[in-house]
Amino acid sequence: MNKRPSAHMAQQAATDPASGWNGGEVKLRRDAILSAVPRLNHGELDKVIGQLFSDDVLCTAYLQVIVSRDRDVPPTLALNRSIQAMKVAGAAMELLPWERPVAALAAFLQDSGWYLCLQAGKTEGMKPSDWDQDDHRDMRQDVLAPLLKNLRQRSPALANLLAAALGHDELVDDQAGGLDEQQVARVRVAIERAGRPWA
Repeated sequence: MNKRPSAHMAQQAATDPASGWNGGEVKLRRDAILSAVPRLNHGELDKVIGQLFSDDVLCTAYLQVIVSRDRDVPPTLALNRSIQAMKVAGAAMELLPWERPVAALAAFLQDSGWYLCLQAGKTEGMKPSDWDQDDHRDMRQDVLAPLLKNLRQRSPALANLLAAALGHDELVDDQAGGLDEQQVARVRVAIERAGRPWA
């Protein structure tokens, strides 16, 4: 598409009275969101979820109702879609035990850029079909960059695996050591099996 979505556009949508949410309401919902997201039982990765939802814009993005093109699929919260993907990816049989929380987190973050595009489109009068997957990816990169920066300070290897599993090689820090390509492939397969039912 011609006009790249931006975090500013998403922020406008998040604070637009027509969205049904204002800043105070989002703050009241933050604890409920964090309670709903399954724990990864991994201190460093659970901190990523906490950081993600410290942002009001992302809280609002994950609280959107997603309406599928398939009339047989009921509308659902973006949050619930991502929790389901998280559970499926984390249970993938091909994963080694310590890879499960990484796959679960990656699946939860996978559609974050799409949610932001939908949110940004509300201020532009745009339809979901006006955004393409490059737009989704660009917005997801904006989400991931600060999360990975903080994670990398604590665990460079985890940050690199998460970035690579989501296909963001530009966010991989080569100085942190090489990636295990078989490991990356296993996590990517788990994410794909979790499904991405674009609305």
